[in-house]
Amino acid sequence: MVYDKTNMTKCFEDSPACTELVLHIVLNKPDLKVQEVKVQYTIKNLQGRSVRLDIYATDGSGKKYNIEIQKADNGESFGDDSHIIYVNGAYKDESPLGLLMKDFFCTNPANMHYKMLADRTRYFKEDKEGVATMCKAMEDMVLEEITGTKKEIALSMIKDEALSLDKIATYVGLTIEEIKKLTKERTE
Repeated sequence: MVYDKTNMTKCFEDSPACTELVLHIVLNKPDLKVQEVKVQYTIKNLQGRSVRLDIYATDGSGKKYNIEIQKADNGESFGDDSHIIYVNGAYKDESPLGLLMKDFFCTNPANMHYKMLADRTRYFKEDKEGVATMCKAMEDMVLEEITGTKKEIALSMIKDEALSLDKIATYVGLTIEEIKKLTKERTE
C-alpha cells in the first residue's frame, strides 16, 4: 500500500520520477520537472496536519513551483492562503487520477496500473534491501512517536512541579539534559 504515510514517503524520497508522475496527474501539468524532493520527518504539527514532502519543480516555461504534499488529519482548511488542491482518495474511476488513487490503495504491486509506482512499491515489499529500508523507517517512526509521548508526559510533570527534574527524567526515560531543555522551552 503506497498511501500509508511512511510508505509514501519512502516511495517518493529518492525517486523524482515517481514524484513527477503523481504531480503530472494531480496538477495536470505534464511539463513539470522535479528539481528536488525533501522529506520532512515530522509526524504532526500544531495545526493537525502531517507534512511529508517538499517538492521543488519547474514547468516548461521556467516557472518555479514549491509544492508541499500534506494530509489534513482533521479535514479542515490549512488557513495559510496557499493554493490548495484536495484529492479525494476514494475517487477510483478509469481516469488518470482515478487509476492513481487505485494504485495508492493497492496492496499488490502486480495489480497496480502505473508501472513506475508498482516497481517502487515492489522494491520496498519484496527486495531484501527495500524491505530493510522500510523496516528501519517504521522503527524510526515508532521511536519518534514514543519520544514525543514521553516529552508530553514530562511537560505535564514539569508543569505540576511535584517532582524534581531528575525524578521526571527517570520516570519518563529521557535524559536530564532533555528535561532541562523542555523546561527552558516551556518558560520561553
